[in-house]
Amino acid sequence: MLIRFLSVVVVFGLWVPATHGLREAPEFQPSPLHLRFLSRTASILHGTPSGIAREFKVIFYGQSITLFPWWNQVAQGLRARFPHIKFVIENLAIPGFAADRLAETVTSDVVLVQPDLVILHAYGQEFDTERLLATLRLKTTAEVLVQSDHLHLNGQLEEETDPSKIAIQDWWAYRNAVWLPALCARYGCCLADVRSYWKAYLRRHQLKELDLLGDWPHPNDEGNEVMSAAVLSYFEAPPLEPGADAFDTPTVRLAEVSLVDSKSPWVLEADFHGTRVDWIPHDIPDACDVTVWIDGRAPSALDGPTAFGRTSYVEGTYWPAIQRIDSGGLLLEETWTLTLTEIAPNAENFRFRLEGSRTGFDGVGSNETNFLSHSGRIIIDKSQWFISAAFRGAGLVPKSGFRVTWEALFRGRDGWTSETLRRARDEGRWTLAAGLMDGPHRLRLFSKSRAAPRRNQLVAYSPTGNASIRTRAWTVPETLSALTLRGTGSQGWVIWPQLNDRSRLEGCDRLVPEADWVPIHDVHRLTETISGYEFGIGDGQRFFRVVTGASSEKPSRVVGTDGANSTFVEKVTH
Repeated sequence: MLIRFLSVVVVFGLWVPATHGLREAPEFQPSPLHLRFLSRTASILHGTPSGIAREFKVIFYGQSITLFPWWNQVAQGLRARFPHIKFVIENLAIPGFAADRLAETVTSDVVLVQPDLVILHAYGQEFDTERLLATLRLKTTAEVLVQSDHLHLNGQLEEETDPSKIAIQDWWAYRNAVWLPALCARYGCCLADVRSYWKAYLRRHQLKELDLLGDWPHPNDEGNEVMSAAVLSYFEAPPLEPGADAFDTPTVRLAEVSLVDSKSPWVLEADFHGTRVDWIPHDIPDACDVTVWIDGRAPSALDGPTAFGRTSYVEGTYWPAIQRIDSGGLLLEETWTLTLTEIAPNAENFRFRLEGSRTGFDGVGSNETNFLSHSGRIIIDKSQWFISAAFRGAGLVPKSGFRVTWEALFRGRDGWTSETLRRARDEGRWTLAAGLMDGPHRLRLFSKSRAAPRRNQLVAYSPTGNASIRTRAWTVPETLSALTLRGTGSQGWVIWPQLNDRSRLEGCDRLVPEADWVPIHDVHRLTETISGYEFGIGDGQRFFRVVTGASSEKPSRVVGTDGANSTFVEKVTH
C-alpha cells in the first residue's frame, strides 16, 4: 500500500528546491563485490584495446525521482570524466510507475534500445523487481546499476543495517539491506549503495533525513547533488581486472573476419551465436553497395528485429496508454494507430478500432477482453491498458476519437547503397540485426562492387553468455603452415599439409598433460599436398595435432573446438 501511495506522490508532488549545493563529500568507497558487476563498463570507460568506435549507450529508468536533475548531473559528469567516449544517454523513466508496471514497459523502452548500461531506481515489491531485472538479463547484454533508496523518513538514519537482525516488518531497512542486495547478486547487477552514501553525508554535516528533500520524497538541490555524487562514485574506480577487453566477454564477443577468397565481388560469411550482431568496417571504399542476409533472409524478414516502441500517452498525463503490446506475426516497420470509438464517463469501458500505416485496417475490440488483430501482428492483454488507471489517478477521461499511436521499429539493416554507406561512415559500427533468438545464426554480407573495406570486424551479443563468432571456410587455403581448423555449419574441418605421407593426425577429448592421443585414420586427400578430416562440432570437446615422423614428442600446434560454446581454441604445445 505504501508503495502505491509513493507512486501517486511522485507524480503530483511539487518540487521546491533548496539553495544548498554539495558540501564536502563523505568518505565512501564502493564495494568490490558490487563493482564486479560493472566490469565491462569500467573496461570501456577507462580504456579498451582494439580501436573500436567507442559509442556507449546509457538508459536511466525508474519513476519520477529518476527524472529529477541528479540524472543529468550524472550524465554531465560521465561526459566530463571520459571525454574519449561517445555517450548516448536517455532518460526513459515514467512518473508514478513502480516496478510492477515498469516490468511491463521495459520491453518497449529499454530492450528496444539495447543499451550498454542501465541505471535503475524503482520502488516496488520484491517479486515485481525480480521480473524487471529478469527481463533486462534475458533480453539485453546491458550491465545494470540498481540504486538503493535514499532516506526520506525521520528515524531512517539510525535504522538497523545488519541483515540478520532486521525484521521483515521494518520495510525500508529490510528492502535495502536484505532482498534488494540478494536480487542484485542473483541477477548479476551492481547495487549502488546510495543509502549508505546518503547517511554518511548527513552524519558528516550533522543534517536530518528531511534536510535533503524538497517535496517528499523528492530530493532538493543539495539532495540532487548528493544523489549524483553517490552514483558517479561507481564509475570512478578503475577496472578490477586491468587490461580486460570489454569485447571479449561471455556476453559480448568481437572477432576479425576475413572476406571469402574469391575473384568475384566480395563476400563476408560468418557464424555467430547471439541475439544481435554488429559490423565494424574499416576504410570503406567510395563504391561499396552491401546486402545483408542472416539465416538466408534479409534481417527485416526475420522475427525479432522489428519491435514495438512505447505507446503515446494518455491525454493530459505522462503515462503510456498501453503498458505492453505483444505480437503473433511478422512485423512490418510502420506506425500503428488505435482510435477510441466509445468510452464510458468513468473510463472503465471503451471500444476501439486499429489500423497500421502499411497493414491497413486490422480489427476492432474493447478493453474488456484480450485483443488479437486480424493480421495477428497486434496482441493486447486486457491487463495492459492504462487509460482507466489514469482516470483513477488523475481524473482525466479521453474523448471518443482519441488516438493512441506507437511505432514498429526495425533494429537492423538489410543493406546499404554506396551513398548511404558514405553518409554513415562516421558511425563506425552498425547493428545488422537485434532481437534475434539467442542461438546460432549464419551471416552473409555481399557486394556488387569489387572494392571492399580493408578490415572487417563483427561483434556478437548474447544475454545468455554464449557469444561467439567464427569465420566460415568455403575454400581450402592454398598454403598452410602446420594445422588449421575451419568451421562449416555444424561440421568442422582439420586441414594440414601432407609431405610425402610423413605426417599423421591424432586426436583426444581432453587437453591435459596425460592426454591419450589416438591416431585418426579416416582422412581425405584434398589436394596433392593437403589432407583434411571432417568432424561434428556439436558433440563435445575435441583437440587435434599433427605429428611428423615416428616421434610424438614435438607435435605441431594443437587446435580444438569447445562443443558447448561452438568456439575454436588453439594451444601451442612446444
